[in-house]
Amino acid sequence: MRSRSELKLIFGILIWIGLLSSGVLFARNAFKDAEGTPYKIAKFLSTPHRKVELQFTEQQVFRVGMPIFLLQDGLTAPVGRVVRVKEPDSTEKRYVWADRAYAELFSTAPEIGPNDYLTFHETPENFAWVMEMMLPSETRQQIGDLILSAYKDHQTEIVAAFRPIVEDSIRDASEIIGEDIRSAIAKRETELSRLGEKFRTNLIEKEIIPLVQREIWPVVQMESQPLVTEIGMQIWQEVSLWRFTWKYLYDSAPFPERNLSRKEFRRFVNTKAVPIIESHIGDIIEVQQRILSEVSQNERVKETVKTSIRHIMEDEEVQRLVTDIFREVFIDNPRLQEVLEKNWNSPKAQAALAMTNTRLESTITGIGQILFGSPDGEITPAFSRVLRSRILHKDTTWLVLHVGKAEGDETAESDSQTKRVLKVIPGKTSTENPFHIPANMSFEN
Repeated sequence: MRSRSELKLIFGILIWIGLLSSGVLFARNAFKDAEGTPYKIAKFLSTPHRKVELQFTEQQVFRVGMPIFLLQDGLTAPVGRVVRVKEPDSTEKRYVWADRAYAELFSTAPEIGPNDYLTFHETPENFAWVMEMMLPSETRQQIGDLILSAYKDHQTEIVAAFRPIVEDSIRDASEIIGEDIRSAIAKRETELSRLGEKFRTNLIEKEIIPLVQREIWPVVQMESQPLVTEIGMQIWQEVSLWRFTWKYLYDSAPFPERNLSRKEFRRFVNTKAVPIIESHIGDIIEVQQRILSEVSQNERVKETVKTSIRHIMEDEEVQRLVTDIFREVFIDNPRLQEVLEKNWNSPKAQAALAMTNTRLESTITGIGQILFGSPDGEITPAFSRVLRSRILHKDTTWLVLHVGKAEGDETAESDSQTKRVLKVIPGKTSTENPFHIPANMSFEN
C-alpha cells in the first residue's frame, strides 16, 4: 500500500499534466487566427508527429537523425527527421547504405499528397566545394577590390623596393639555369638522339615531308615564282660573261696567280647580286607573309601540326625526359636554391618584406574578416559550414520535401491522409545551406 506522501506526489503530477495540456490547447485555439510563433509552438506540442516510410530509387548513405527540410518562399524550415534505417526496429546510429528508412514528420509539415517526394542531398567531398563555399563571386569581388585598392595606394613604393631583388634573382637564376640545362641535355644526348631518330622515322618522314610536298611547297612556288623570276632576270642582266670567261681560262692556264674566277664571283655577288636582292627586301617579306597566311589557314596543315605536337607531348619517353630535365634544373637544383635564398634572405629583401607587411596589414586583415569573420564577432556562414562539414562532420546530408499537389486537386486532398510512403530520389548538388538560419529571418507570417 502506497504512503500518503507518494499518493500526493502522483496526484500533483497528474494535476500539472492536466494544467499543461489545457494550457497548450488553450494557446493553440487562442492564437489560431494569428498563425504566429505562439500558435506554432502550441501546435507543435499538441499535434502528434506522423510516421512515414521512405523508399529510395537507389541505395543512399543514411543515418538516424538526418533532418528533413521544406523549401517554401525561398526559405527552408525543418519539418521532420529520419528515425529508423533499414528496418522499423533498427537502432542503427551511424551512416549505413540502405534502400529504405523511416521518418517522422513534425506538426509543422504540410499534409502529404500522392505527388509529394523527397530529394537526397549531401555535401561534396572535394576541395572544389570548399573553394566554392569560401570564394563565391561576391567574395572574390570584395577581395579583388581590397587588393586593387591596396595596389593603387602602395604600388610605387612596393615595386621600387622589390625591383632590385627581383632583377638580381632573375639574373643569377638565369645564369645557373642556362649552364645546368645545357649540362642536363648533354648528359641525355644518347636518349635525345634516339628520340630524334624515332620521330624522324615515325613523324617527319611519314607526316611532315608528305605534308610539305602536298600542301606547302605548291603555295611557296605559286607565291614566290614571280618575284624570284624578276630578281633572277635583274641579276642575269648584270652578269659579264666576258669577265668570267677569260678569268676562268686564265685559272686553267699554267700561270702563277690563280683563283681569279672565284674572286670575280665574290666581287659580283657583293657588288651586283646582293644590292639587287636588298632592293627587293620589302617584296620578299610580303611574299613570306602571304605564304605564312595561306599555309596557316590550311586545315590539313593545322590538323597535321596539331596531331604531331600531340604525339610528341603524349609520348611517354618525351614526358619522362622533360620531367627529369625540369626536376634536375629547376626543382632539385641546389645551386638555384642557394642563389634564390641568398637574394631573398638578404637585408635588402627583409627590409622590403617588412615594409610590405606594414603597408598591407589592414588589407590582409580585411581579407581575413571577409573569409573567416571578425575576431570580436561571429564567423562567416561559409566558414562555419566548411568547419562543420570538414572538421566536425556535421550537416553533411539532408532531405528536402517537395510538395507536388496542385491547387484545387481534390483527389490529392482525399489521398493525403492514407499516404504513408515517400519516394527519395537523388537531388542536385546545391550551395544553399538549409542548416543556416539568417539573423534577420522571421517565422511570422
